[in-house]
Parts: sequence; structure tokens; C-alpha cells
Amino acid sequence: MLELYARLKPNFSNADKEGCKPLIYRFLDMCKTARLKGLLTLDLEMELEEDFFLYTAVGMVIDGVAPQTVRSVLEALILSGKYSGSALLRRLLIAEGALSMQQQDTPRMTILRMCALLGESFADRMIEELFSGKTSRAAFTLFLRGIQEQRVLSECVPFENVLANLDGRSIQAVLRGVPDAVLLEALRGCSYGLIRKVLENISLNTGYWIAENWETYQGTRREPIYTCQEEIIEKALRMEERGELLGVLRLWKAEEEVLPDDYV
Repeated sequence: MLELYARLKPNFSNADKEGCKPLIYRFLDMCKTARLKGLLTLDLEMELEEDFFLYTAVGMVIDGVAPQTVRSVLEALILSGKYSGSALLRRLLIAEGALSMQQQDTPRMTILRMCALLGESFADRMIEELFSGKTSRAAFTLFLRGIQEQRVLSECVPFENVLANLDGRSIQAVLRGVPDAVLLEALRGCSYGLIRKVLENISLNTGYWIAENWETYQGTRREPIYTCQEEIIEKALRMEERGELLGVLRLWKAEEEVLPDDYV
């Protein structure tokens, strides 16, 4: 939609931009949902959507319509309506967000593409608010408070022992490339001290993501947690054999625990 934006050369006021902030927040939530659970999970939400343009844009993406067709339809709808001000900005943002989701961009990239339509200074403030602003910091603080009393699961001891004997740079090396969801599951059931140590050695965005999605993964069985921890332990052991770790790695192999069939 940046090409259409350049062609139309609209002049949006700060009030127009402020009015579209809830839409950008909504797209961030939709992007996270689509990335974690798939686009089809947005289908019911769109069935209840009253905004025809948003319903059409996201609906075509869910239905798998070709990207060029999606772009052409949305551009035609925008041009035929002769919109201006906040109405035009809202449609441009929806179109850019939908096209970005269709390309399977990360939530951050989708929001960056949308914010590019807001002008540099406003976009900077919006990105700061969304990804490192007060809302994220508040969620992060609440997350840290909530895990202070977390019970350490017995099968997490080997994982705790491995990371406890690594320095910061070694932890960064081991966790580099580990998917956020795998790291989140691996940390579940670990001590507050270890979680803090890990959070101090990963990117701020990853830390925020873990804080914001911690509750989403509540109630998982121990098996996926243990599997994720084993994946990281095995990577650490391989790196130690190659002499790539700065810390001293000690691993106490725990006997495999057989979980009762009725464990929840």
C-alpha cells in the first residue's frame, strides 16, 4: 500500500493517527494469534466483524486468495470510495497489515510496515509504545512478581544444573537460535533465580514475548517441558565438546521419570 500512499499523497493529522492506534494494537494481537495458532483461528473473529473493509481484507487472507488479487481488490475499494482523513488512513493501514500477514511476516514486521504510513516521528513513538514502552514493561514486571513463588519441578534439576554453571556469554551462545516457544516451555518449572538469569541474557523483545505469553502455555504436561529442556541441554553438550562454552558445564543425568497416566 506504500505505492498507493505515494500516489494519493494524503496529509493526515495527529488526530487521524491517534484514532488509528487501537487498530494497530488489534493487528498486533491478530498477528500473534495467527503466528501461534494459524490464520484459521481468526475466522470466527472476522465472521463477527462489522467493519466491511477489515472483514474483506483479513477474510481474503484467511481464504488463501492470491496476494496480487488481494492488493487489487483493496486498492479498488479504497479508490472507489474517495476517502480522506482517518477513513483513508484506516483503510491503508488495514490493507498493509493484511498483506503483511499474508506474507507471514513477524508481528513486529507487520506493525513496522503499518507504522511506515504514519510518518517518522509518530511511527517512532508508536513502535516504542508497542515493543518497549510502559505497557510491555508493566507486563514484564508483573510476570517477574508472579514467578517468584513458582515451584521447581524435580525433572528440571538437570536443566537448572546446566545453565547454572554457564556464564552470561555462554548462555547467550546456547540460546541463540532456540525458538521463543521452546525456551518458554523449557523455563516452566524452573527456579526464579534461573529464569532471571536467562532473561538477563536474551533480547528484550524475547523477554517481553515470554512474559506476555506465559499464561497462554499454562497447564501443559511435564513431557513437552522436559523435551524442550533436553533439546537445549543437548545443544549445550555439543558446544562444550567443541570448546565453544566459556563456563564450566556440569550435568547430572537424572533417571527418566515415568509420569502417571492421570497427571494433568
